[in-house]
Amino acid sequence: MTEQGAPVGIVGLGAVGARAARLLADGAAGVVVWDLDPEARAHVRARVGGVRVAPDLEALVEQVSVLVLACPGPEQATLAERAVRAGRSVVSTSGAPGVVAQLLALETLVVARGVQLVAGAGFAPGLACLLAGHAATRLDRVDGVEVASMGVGGAACRAEHHAARSASVEEWRGGSFRGVRPRGGSVLVPFPDPVGVRPARPCASGATALLQRAFPDSSRVVTREVGSWRGQFGPPALLGSRLRHTEDGLGAVTVEVRGWRSGSAEVVVLGALERPAVAAGAVAAAAARWVQQDRLGGPGVGGLASVVPNPTGLLGELAATGVRAATLAPVEAG
Repeated sequence: MTEQGAPVGIVGLGAVGARAARLLADGAAGVVVWDLDPEARAHVRARVGGVRVAPDLEALVEQVSVLVLACPGPEQATLAERAVRAGRSVVSTSGAPGVVAQLLALETLVVARGVQLVAGAGFAPGLACLLAGHAATRLDRVDGVEVASMGVGGAACRAEHHAARSASVEEWRGGSFRGVRPRGGSVLVPFPDPVGVRPARPCASGATALLQRAFPDSSRVVTREVGSWRGQFGPPALLGSRLRHTEDGLGAVTVEVRGWRSGSAEVVVLGALERPAVAAGAVAAAAARWVQQDRLGGPGVGGLASVVPNPTGLLGELAATGVRAATLAPVEAG
């Protein structure tokens, strides 16, 4: 059981961690933060009321109930295991396939310690997993899940995304993971306006393993990304600063879930439009709050499509922060 009276801890105060700190600072238990960079610590302490800075990582882990990891991805698996061994629940924001695999491998330890480990609680995976879980509530059975995303968040996210471009790509097809060409097989994917329909190609993402875990009977789980979208929207002045042409600007995610309802084949397509770091910070904060309130059920490891019993409720809380989902029409093949 999570100690509801203890604060939430955040390691990493970049674009995602700082956003999560702001959203969690109003909680009764408060927030304790840490970052290796003293300037990042000072920046958040000066701008987010009620946030405390821990003197070191050991002190932070000792006093918190839930630890949000928003530091560079390669560090998150090590820190997660360390926190779990100390009896702390963890929310990890990394979506790197290797990190997600390491986190899923901690399940025996997580269950033994009686805590929860939420993996991939960022943009895609994260918001994408939550959208898939919500879409699945409209179906009696899920046969396939396809995720497509566009854009990246802060510096750690950019580094992780760059590394993923040279990683092997796997899809779940017919009961096993199969390698595919990372730069082939583009398909048209609908995103919320003003992005519209864009070509997306296979990519390496921890979302594949997390969604296969959430929907083990599905015959297909695919993750894709929009390759290069800079300059596709015309002059920035025509669209406003929110669509500025930087990697930290506009992002979008679309989830297509195929299955059956009342004996008929159905397709549910959901999407969201937001700056990835903003959305990831909101998702991580909401997940930490639900863990702290014991709203995710018993001990275990998984993505948001697996561990959230009420994805509609969590999406409603995210909508209150400005991260809103929309129902989209699927792109007809032809």
